[in-house]
Amino acid sequence: MPKSISANRSSPDSAHESNREAEKETGKRTPRACDGCRQRKVKCDAVKPACDSCRHLRIPCTYARALRTGGRKRAIHSSLQRLSRRIEELEQSALRQKGSSDSLLGIQSYYSTTLSNSAQNSFHSLDGSKLVSPKNAQTQESQCWWVGCFLLKQQIGACKLSDTDSAETFPLLSRRGLKWIESRTGDPLGLGAFAVLPEAPHDILPLVPLHQSLHPRTCPPLSNALPPRRLVEQYANMHFSSIMHAIVPFVEPVRFNQTVALLYSTPTEASYPPDRRAFIHIFLVFAAKIEISHLGTALPPVDEDACVRTTLALLPEILGGCWTITGLETILMLAGYYAVRGNLQFCEVLHADAVRIMFALGGHIRPIKPGASPESSPNSADSPSWSDSHLRSLFWMCYLIDKFLTQRTGRAPSIRDDMCDLDLPTSYINQFSSSTLLIRPAGGRQWPPLFSTNIELAIIKDKIFNRLFSHRAMQVPDAELLKNIRELDQEIDSWKSTVPPQFRPHNIHAEPIPNPVELSMHVLLLHIEYYYCVAWVHSASVRCRISGGIKRGVEGSIALSVVASRLIITYLSAMQHVVGLEPFWVIVHHPLSSVITIFSHVLQDPLASSGAQDLDFLRCASDIFARLSERSPTGCETRHLEVVKDFVQELSRLAECALQKAFKERSAEEQDMQSLMGVSQLEP
Repeated sequence: MPKSISANRSSPDSAHESNREAEKETGKRTPRACDGCRQRKVKCDAVKPACDSCRHLRIPCTYARALRTGGRKRAIHSSLQRLSRRIEELEQSALRQKGSSDSLLGIQSYYSTTLSNSAQNSFHSLDGSKLVSPKNAQTQESQCWWVGCFLLKQQIGACKLSDTDSAETFPLLSRRGLKWIESRTGDPLGLGAFAVLPEAPHDILPLVPLHQSLHPRTCPPLSNALPPRRLVEQYANMHFSSIMHAIVPFVEPVRFNQTVALLYSTPTEASYPPDRRAFIHIFLVFAAKIEISHLGTALPPVDEDACVRTTLALLPEILGGCWTITGLETILMLAGYYAVRGNLQFCEVLHADAVRIMFALGGHIRPIKPGASPESSPNSADSPSWSDSHLRSLFWMCYLIDKFLTQRTGRAPSIRDDMCDLDLPTSYINQFSSSTLLIRPAGGRQWPPLFSTNIELAIIKDKIFNRLFSHRAMQVPDAELLKNIRELDQEIDSWKSTVPPQFRPHNIHAEPIPNPVELSMHVLLLHIEYYYCVAWVHSASVRCRISGGIKRGVEGSIALSVVASRLIITYLSAMQHVVGLEPFWVIVHHPLSSVITIFSHVLQDPLASSGAQDLDFLRCASDIFARLSERSPTGCETRHLEVVKDFVQELSRLAECALQKAFKERSAEEQDMQSLMGVSQLEP
């Protein structure tokens, strides 16, 4: 071989050595075969500048594959970068979710300023991506607002928006509901501040809504001492002499006197039975709430917080021990206490416990020996029947609360009608069907049970839920749905005809609307319940997808629901001067449901002739809540009511936006039409 050639070519050993050095630098094995030898799968001597095989074939000897050394390192580095970015995105998402909770804790002050500045109205995004987290979110005022939003969500749980175009209903504060509202109003803010709520704020709810000191860090030790006997007797005398005892007959006077005598004659505090001890504490709180708000009587104050904490502390012993009528009375009063405070979640849990105890005691079946009077001696022969009569009254209270919760939450009832004896009490029928309703019995006798809601109407409510709003009812064909609506409407009308004329609800289409001020509170509530049932039944007709002549009937049914909702607001506006904060929380679902029905009607057809009138009704409802919040005492309960007030005010504002948007669109269409007509006239 010529020296010139051998000098220009490196030996295989030197080539291998250079490859080993490249491997050390790159950290990766360098391919020793050239591209041509590798492709032909022949052995390569790796001599530079050309291997023996490429030199004989006279083709370029390249090592392009070797140039990709370090590619795996770059791929790993790129993968790590992507992973790092993903981790950062997850961390930011977690911070946004935490920020949404913080924002909702402090949203009262933030939301009020945001509403006044539309340029900053992007905080309400459902995914939390635009939420602002105030630094002072842990203040008590902010927590009260947060819990108020949660209580509001409970109150409107069964309320739905209705879109007649698609024949569908959907929750007001759902993602779809907010999008539908935005499409109708053109306002991106909508109700987002009330919608970004977790389903169970268990980490915050125990802190604020009713008694701050329930938190373990601030809860003082409980005492075994009973309230002063004099205080208990004062509230008992006031309660048993008022009509509220007949409306909510949780406690029977004879049994109450027996319990008080037994407790206060016990020598040691440790021997107090837990059910009777809890009974005395919660009776004081319950009587103070419903009586003082109803009568305004000035009595010594009750330590509400301490009494409720004592009752809650004794609740496990009541549920885990021997079930008694006293324990049933205690749980029902505790559930009623939470109901008048607006906390339906805890009321629902307590009511479920009360229902199981009531069934175990046999209250769902009419006693075999009826008719004993409350004035009879506890030791007389008819004492067992008298006790059964009171247990039967407790059954009806359980039944009414059950339908009350089902109507508001949209969840299944705890009591099945086919498992119970639903024969009405004789005293209730006689009192309600006569012209002496709400007239005090003669001779100083006790009021017969009147109950907070008409029992027959409550039975109809159960039928309405099962036949129109249960899961099975949502699957029925349109023809069966319309048949159920018609039959239930006839049943409600038949019930109305049984009410004495002086107490009977007026016709839905009565003109002019009667003056509700002339009616008593109990009769007013009866009328509101009737109008609510009418609105509830006919609101289901929006789910029908029917055209032609039957469509007019469906539209008439929807219109009837709106008219009944307007009447509810009219009645509540007239009686707001006599409704306190506690009773209002019990009936707050009626105006809220009416407001949502009217609001949905306005958004569905903003150009209707009744649009301006409906806007006035929404403003009237907003004024009702505003006046109540002004009259209520300060504290978290006032904040809860202010949440409802702000919610209704926002619905009123959005309805006005929908009207303005519709008028602008119609004006633009008219201008376009005029322009087209002008152009067509100019053409030859």
